[in-house]
Amino acid sequence: MVTPYTSGVFTAPNATNIVIQDRCALDFTGHLGQAIDPNVASLVLHALDPASPVRCQPFFDAGA
Repeated sequence: MVTPYTSGVFTAPNATNIVIQDRCALDFTGHLGQAIDPNVASLVLHALDPASPVRCQPFFDAGA
């Protein structure tokens, strides 16, 4: 885990940094919960296929 999260920001010209809470304010997942977060999956699918819609639903990783 990287604290603060901005320490892990990539500055490469082809990098896209996404803060999940900027896209979905009701997503309270932690670092480990991102593996099962449906909002993260939606953002990944959208990155691979821009025609895929970005969805947002409340999510809380109880293990965080």
